[in-house]
Amino acid sequence: MPAKDTVATVITCLRYRDAPAAIELMTHPDQTSGRETQSAYVIVDDGDTTYASAKNNGAEIVMDIKDE
Repeated sequence: MPAKDTVATVITCLRYRDAPAAIELMTHPDQTSGRETQSAYVIVDDGDTTYASAKNNGAEIVMDIKDE
């Protein structure tokens, strides 16, 4: 099934327990001890094929693929 009609193919997501506090007190990436508070959703026509291609080409898989 092709991706739904959309202009965006990458959607960023920021996650904070207390968003107003995060806006008040920004931290540089080198101060987070390697922790991340962001992710990206990538819209593709065939997720299984894209995942397999990335994995076969040496991508580091930190979270296995799943349907949602």
